[in-house]
Amino acid sequence: MFTILATAALAAEPDWHQLYAPRATATSFLRSNFNRFDENYHPNFAFDDNPATAWVEGVDGDGVGQVLSWDVSALSTARAVKLRVRNGYQKSSGLLAANGAPTKVELSAWKGREVVAKQEFTLTATDGWQDLVLSTGGKGLSHLELKVLSVRTGSKYADTCISDIQTFVDSDLSYDAAWEKSRKAELTTWIAGRVEAAKSATQEGWPFAATSWNRDEKEATAAEVEAMAAPLRALAPSVAHLPRQRPTAKAPVLPDGIEFVLSRLGLQYFLQGSKLTVFESTDGMARKEVEECDGDCWTEWRDLRVQMAADGRTPVLATMTYAMHEDGRMLYTENAQLVLTWDQDGHLTQVLEEGKAHEEAMDGDRLFTQVIHLTWRAGKIVEMEHAVHARPERPGGEEDWIVLTRTRWTPAAG
Repeated sequence: MFTILATAALAAEPDWHQLYAPRATATSFLRSNFNRFDENYHPNFAFDDNPATAWVEGVDGDGVGQVLSWDVSALSTARAVKLRVRNGYQKSSGLLAANGAPTKVELSAWKGREVVAKQEFTLTATDGWQDLVLSTGGKGLSHLELKVLSVRTGSKYADTCISDIQTFVDSDLSYDAAWEKSRKAELTTWIAGRVEAAKSATQEGWPFAATSWNRDEKEATAAEVEAMAAPLRALAPSVAHLPRQRPTAKAPVLPDGIEFVLSRLGLQYFLQGSKLTVFESTDGMARKEVEECDGDCWTEWRDLRVQMAADGRTPVLATMTYAMHEDGRMLYTENAQLVLTWDQDGHLTQVLEEGKAHEEAMDGDRLFTQVIHLTWRAGKIVEMEHAVHARPERPGGEEDWIVLTRTRWTPAAG
């Protein structure tokens, strides 16, 4: 009897493995004129293992009720999650005292839209790491949220901060160290891009009104998305075929907030039609390898058709085939048709993407329609609207696969 109990106790010892978050979101973060370009208070900086940066909430008051959210690699089962937290702004002892720090938080683990575990924890406003362990009871998870319930106010600033968070999981599933390394590299690349964006924002010709953008997402209807897609879909047959063509352009650095929507399709290369060159190639294909992916990852554009303006130098309409392949932790593929339009000044204004996606975790393929509208003023993008309708290809598929959203992006206040 003793032997059995001892064996069970040993088996229960956690086997922690670190999970990395390539990006994070929050209900708010601080922006100021001093910091408007570096964005060192963005939620991503809570995951860079650097106490000199931090997530700093951005609402009036002490930040009670603000939430920090991040995705982790999807797991079908896990016994527990552990967070290691550098609480407060730990760049220096002076900043730790001057700024606020959470004293009570609520940690919740999610699998899709379901909360699988939730617990309150106490933190101290002291230097160094503190551990929070949340039991998940063998359930799966893919997302974590940390909510501020109470704070120790700062002696000088009414800003509540968290310098760093590390995420660990105790699970029987095999740990893919190479995949997690690639997710860490993705965040590192983002941080380097913020510095480059700060420099680009001061350069003439940078096509964005701000370095950071706010997001307002609402539910949409299938009819709304179709109303945006139909006019663009009707344009596609009018474009004459130009054999073996491919585009090239120097892409601008993308600002925080809208970078994923634009970069996923490689739209940064098409934003300014006057800088876009179309030339012949032997295969009519342009491919870009994804360097941050630990595996076989690439995006590809084929069969480009371009309608030029009367001057013969600026495109007004284009169609092409787009493909994405990500074979990291799980295989994900996407094949789609793109329609792009430019205004008389050569500014990209509308994009339609329609196609099919396949992911190993999904039971069947998913069809999708996405429409992007860009509004320009004085040579700068001042607003972006992004409408999405994704649904199972097979009738009667899982309801969770249905996505109907309409998101408006506007420049964050400096």
